[in-house]
Amino acid sequence: MASNKGQSPRIVLNIKKENIMVRIKKSLAAFSLLFVSGMLVLPFAKAGEVAYTGPVAGPTPVYCTAIDPSHPMPDESTSPEKRYYTGAFMGDVNLNPARASFYKFLQEKYGYTENPSYGDQSITCYASKTLDDAQARLAKQKQVDKTAIDTGWTPAA
Repeated sequence: MASNKGQSPRIVLNIKKENIMVRIKKSLAAFSLLFVSGMLVLPFAKAGEVAYTGPVAGPTPVYCTAIDPSHPMPDESTSPEKRYYTGAFMGDVNLNPARASFYKFLQEKYGYTENPSYGDQSITCYASKTLDDAQARLAKQKQVDKTAIDTGWTPAA
């Protein structure tokens, strides 16, 4: 018996290539059938469940925040960072109109300008599941944030 020192053991399978290909094709066909049937079944809810239909159009609980980062002042001091908060309100799923309206309000009342280094992230609006959830999240943020300025702003109805 010859020594196989320094060599890893080899296992040789005596299976024809055609048999392997047939098995792979059968496995793929079975997987495809399961995948397609799963896709057909998933959209339907079971008894007592509600099927997910995607985002709901219409009123959505929203609140917005704006950041005014610290920046140098003419007298060489530094202005402190400020964060502005809206009240919670019912808005549209598209948050851009609320963001634009809040920006206009901040410009008029506080002389706010977006910081170029923040870009569009200076003002952010958040959608919530319920109005109570939006109010709770907003209250928690304001409680933690020591630079919070509660504007009380909500869009005109």
